[in-house]
Amino acid sequence: MHLLYSNILRTLFILCCIYGMTDECEEKYKYIYNLTKPYKFIQLTQILLLLLIFLHSISVFEINIPVEFRSFMKYLRKVLMVNALGISFCVFLGYWSLYLSDPENVVVKELVALGYRPSLLKNNAQHTLPFLFALYEAFQIEGDPNLCILLIPSSVIYYLFSFYFYKLSGRWQYGIFDNLGNSARIIFFIEFTILSMFYVYLIHTIKHHISIKYS
Repeated sequence: MHLLYSNILRTLFILCCIYGMTDECEEKYKYIYNLTKPYKFIQLTQILLLLLIFLHSISVFEINIPVEFRSFMKYLRKVLMVNALGISFCVFLGYWSLYLSDPENVVVKELVALGYRPSLLKNNAQHTLPFLFALYEAFQIEGDPNLCILLIPSSVIYYLFSFYFYKLSGRWQYGIFDNLGNSARIIFFIEFTILSMFYVYLIHTIKHHISIKYS
């Protein structure tokens, strides 16, 4: 019965993530929105939502996976979970702190100037609920906190991908990067990578103490 409830919950999570990945913009903003929006998967939010869809899907269909692939899928779940947990922290902390201080930090400035703001429902589906979804999986999956080291190459790859997008389009995917020099931008990435690794370790430590207390 617990498995059934978990799978129903994860299915709802998947639907919410799919909703978060869809574009939503009022008609009066659509022209500028389509002209200036970054490529979908250059945004950390979209990468996180895709990671969570994969993670939840593997968890839902785990019992249907052939026995010979289960060890690999179990390890893959751990890898996805660590990355999703770390990135969800970055998205939640980074987006809301930057958005609330100045929407132009994370929303295309041309749209902000026209009065565009993402809807509250869409904003939470993209930047709040995924944080909770990843946290749920962290307490459901047997994790390995040492895998948080994977956040370092993930961060490097994402920075290089972002830099390629900048060279291609002449702008960064987030307005705050346009206001930072090269050194400050790299330090920004390093800081959030370290914070994410610390967060992953913290969650695993809390989980470990809870399991000892109730074992």
